[in-house]
Amino acid sequence: MLKNKKNVYLAIIIVILIAVLSGLLFLNNKKNYTLDNVKWNDINYVFDIDVPEDFDEYKIERLNGKIEAAKLAYQDKPDDNWTWVMIGNMYQFVGDHERALAVFYKASEITPDDISSILNIATIHEKYIIDYDQSEKYYSKAITIFPQMPDLHDRLAKLYWHKIDRVDDAETTYLQGLDQGAGQADSFLDLINFYDQTNQLDKKLVYVKQLLVAYPNEQLYIDDFGHLLK
Repeated sequence: MLKNKKNVYLAIIIVILIAVLSGLLFLNNKKNYTLDNVKWNDINYVFDIDVPEDFDEYKIERLNGKIEAAKLAYQDKPDDNWTWVMIGNMYQFVGDHERALAVFYKASEITPDDISSILNIATIHEKYIIDYDQSEKYYSKAITIFPQMPDLHDRLAKLYWHKIDRVDDAETTYLQGLDQGAGQADSFLDLINFYDQTNQLDKKLVYVKQLLVAYPNEQLYIDDFGHLLK
């Protein structure tokens, strides 16, 4: 009986060792496209694309169009940040988020204030290669470049609100968006929706009133919110 137990324990240890070694082998073989030695100068490497099995003819046609356009840009302007944004969008289209992320970082290095690469970095870190600190960093960077764009404040606020449970920071971001966007309607609507969804109805009413004062002739807002003032 003791011998059988020893055999069982030995078998368990062997299984664990195999699992550990397999995991180490996987990590060593896993591609890391952010390394400096990635062959971005090799056109065959850059355009080595795996087509997803679920792509229909329409998606394949779209992919071929993206590949053709990106390849022309790569050959004509290899040092242009927009070339790399196009390549990153091509990778994103097939779900190759890791390689897309590396390319968007490359585009951002070429042109640090390029909003497209910055937003793509933030989005990939929010949704696919999860790193909320990096996502926050790049959404914030986008806001410093275009503080008047409500959509940028909305993206950062939703990251705080829905992903990392920083509701107070979400509110602050929406308020800053309203201020920096000079009272754009979208900024009002984003803030009103936030207060509605977080059940802060008194604050919602404050900004509904401000919206209707700022846009007194907008019938859509009157229809949606006018009853709240009665």
